[in-house]
Amino acid sequence: MSAVFLDVDGTLVPYAASPGAVRVDPQLIPQLSKLAEKLGGALALLSGRRLENLDELFAPLTLPAAGLHGLQRRDAAGNPRCAASTAASLGAARESLQALVAAVPGLRLEDKIETLAVHFQSAPEHGPLVRARLNEALAMLGPSFQVQPGRLVYELKSRLYNKGTALRAFLQETPFIGRTPVMIGDDLTDVDAFHAAEALGGYAIAVGNLVSARWRVSDPSELQHWIATLAES
Repeated sequence: MSAVFLDVDGTLVPYAASPGAVRVDPQLIPQLSKLAEKLGGALALLSGRRLENLDELFAPLTLPAAGLHGLQRRDAAGNPRCAASTAASLGAARESLQALVAAVPGLRLEDKIETLAVHFQSAPEHGPLVRARLNEALAMLGPSFQVQPGRLVYELKSRLYNKGTALRAFLQETPFIGRTPVMIGDDLTDVDAFHAAEALGGYAIAVGNLVSARWRVSDPSELQHWIATLAES
């Protein structure tokens, strides 16, 4: 049997002007609930969002999930499996990035407490500047952090955790253990989980054209249709 792992933004839901503007299709929630039941609970969300935000988006459904690219995790029994906080290390980097977005129109800082993301959808020409400033912050933080590229965003995060480490951790727990992993995502942040799923004998499915995988669907709408079909089959 399979275990299904799903990215959220750009995969289950279309991108919006900002993460706070994203809305979940009301039909998707019961579809995910049915699919999770069909899989015996072996369905999890793997996201860059915080777990609290995922629960708000998909309420009243609460799924096993990894947030902040694996830094936060909740198992199928609802137990938290979170890593030690990295927030205390990010003070100087936060100040630097706040100054950057204040000085450059079109940039936006998403402060997730444990990670810091600078979005440049509204000013794509400033992508190199954003990367350079995050590289400067990274030099101060040391080897336990990294700059994670995404879709018109760069994020300062822990190097020790990613969606691949989260997927591997889930597969050591009930009800995921012994199942074939299927990872579905759309972005560079999902590639670690693609590689982990394939290394463990599973499959990767890309949504859209930004990243490569053996299988592909065109957009979140097509994926939702696929989820609905599986849930009802």
